[in-house]
Amino acid sequence: MKLRSSIATVAVAVMALAGGAVLVSPAQAQESNAVAVATPANTQGLLWQAKISAAYLNAHHKQWVSSTFVPPAGGVTGAFRCWNNNDHGAARLRIYNVETHRWIADSGYLDCNYVQKYVSADKYRPGQGLRFVLDARGKAHTTEIAAVS
Repeated sequence: MKLRSSIATVAVAVMALAGGAVLVSPAQAQESNAVAVATPANTQGLLWQAKISAAYLNAHHKQWVSSTFVPPAGGVTGAFRCWNNNDHGAARLRIYNVETHRWIADSGYLDCNYVQKYVSADKYRPGQGLRFVLDARGKAHTTEIAAVS
């Protein structure tokens, strides 16, 4: 699928730990401005993080689905934040268990006000794959998401 290939292309991005900026090559930046995924090697507990642009959300029915990942036992927390221009945009983050086909956590729709929001889940067995699903309501905004164990 085109979505997976573009995410895979941008997934080679590297997070600069000092500045927090996502670094991609110029060719990757021209190819897709949709999603930047980074996995810092020295950040303890951080499984992955992504930055989803408003343009991507608008082009994909205001929804973003992560690829399946297997977190360590003991629970996983999804952190997200989005910002708006006083236009009452909202977002929610849900965690989906791929093996049991059940939603195991839901943040509900929360206002986009640049404040970190969290949703946690421990209703999975070790080795089960999970996916994060981000939904936007109202005007879509750029959103940062991270998976933390």
